[in-house]
Amino acid sequence: MKRAKINFDSAITSSEFDDIYFSKDDAIAESTYIFLDNNHLPKRFKESRKNFSIAELGFGSGLNFLLTADLWHKRPLLKLAHVEQVQGAHGAENRSVHEVREDLSTGATQQLPLGVEFRKRSKEEWLNYYAIEGYPMSTPDLARTLSHFSDNLNKEAINYLLSAWDNLKAGINTITFPKLKIKLTLIIGDISEFFTHLPNNSIQAWYLDGFAPSKNPAMWEDYIYLNMLSKSSKEATFSTFTSAAKVRRGLINAGFAVEKVKGYGRKREMLRGQLAS
Repeated sequence: MKRAKINFDSAITSSEFDDIYFSKDDAIAESTYIFLDNNHLPKRFKESRKNFSIAELGFGSGLNFLLTADLWHKRPLLKLAHVEQVQGAHGAENRSVHEVREDLSTGATQQLPLGVEFRKRSKEEWLNYYAIEGYPMSTPDLARTLSHFSDNLNKEAINYLLSAWDNLKAGINTITFPKLKIKLTLIIGDISEFFTHLPNNSIQAWYLDGFAPSKNPAMWEDYIYLNMLSKSSKEATFSTFTSAAKVRRGLINAGFAVEKVKGYGRKREMLRGQLAS
């Protein structure tokens, strides 16, 4: 297993690929915008009533995973609710609320419109997170990298990831976060090995986060997009920081609908999309 060689002099950089892991200005805001927001995950997590599956091409420092884990953990859990209209003694209409909607993460309740019903969300819903990494950081380098975010991310998740990192091996690594209801399946190896470990028609969101196509072209070959198609669920979306024409053409040719949208910060454009209808 090859370990990444990290340069900490300025931005956190891969020596192998001469490229940064994330922006040195505001990495959390950048990753949240590119991957969580442009895959519409806040809304999708809130509305989900079943397990959710994400695949990331380029695990890197684990920042995207930890941000996603935090969002999954904080999503509101809805209880069964039904509101009906009944006649009062003198014909006046009264509201009868059998049970109100409650955000179990905050305890807040709210008034519901008449006739609305919400299904109960199971507390056993899990996030299945699959990722590939060719050059994992050493545990000390990963700890040093994540120390930049310790005030903004779930400290328990960071510590749990670091403790599991000591036992990392080439091939399949399964790391379960029981309190967060998350299972991370991390493949250490070549991108060509990744897709055989993904269930067919299962992935609901893709993070394309390898180093830049000009720096690491092996992560952006056309066969990758075809494999993504076969592993995607009907509602699959994707997002990536790059707007490279080769990437856009490859995704379109594979069967994805692709749009250019505003990039984060000084970056003019990025790509996002979903399965073509």
